[in-house]
Amino acid sequence: LVRYSFHNFGLPFTHDDFGYFVFALDISILDNFPNYLISSIGWPLFTSLFFQIISFENLFSYMILQEHLSLWLSALTVIPVYFLSKKFLPKKFAFFASFLFVIEPRLVLNSVEGLTEPFFLILFTSALALVLSKSIKFSYIAFSLATFSTIVRPEGLIIILLISILFFYNHKSQKINFIK
Repeated sequence: LVRYSFHNFGLPFTHDDFGYFVFALDISILDNFPNYLISSIGWPLFTSLFFQIISFENLFSYMILQEHLSLWLSALTVIPVYFLSKKFLPKKFAFFASFLFVIEPRLVLNSVEGLTEPFFLILFTSALALVLSKSIKFSYIAFSLATFSTIVRPEGLIIILLISILFFYNHKSQKINFIK
């Protein structure tokens, strides 16, 4: 609700969000990649799935859908942030940390613009929360999410390095059989 109050839906995209939108729309119309590339294709690939499922009459409806997807992904990021906070803080403070994450003004503004940040943040925080668990299977899922975050934003390469360090630090005493 906080995020909905900060945005006027229906305004046309103007900058990077327009580039992601056009790329996603081209993918959904052509059922293939267009002849051009943009810097990061993960977010347009994700939104193009929804563009193919939901059919609208005008472009503004697709823009609003992209804004809503961005907003909901940003709101869902609270879940991995809570589990991540719970690793380092008592339960009541973890809840408060998640609340602070929800109302952080820059994240609220970025979440309603239809950009890549909300999708990147949910992938990053989920990967970080999963790699910090003691389960090796969850760590494998964390590596998958970190790989997807690289497709969404190039900074995901740093996340793969970070998750690799955390994985080997957490499981240094275990002998891991990668092929089972």
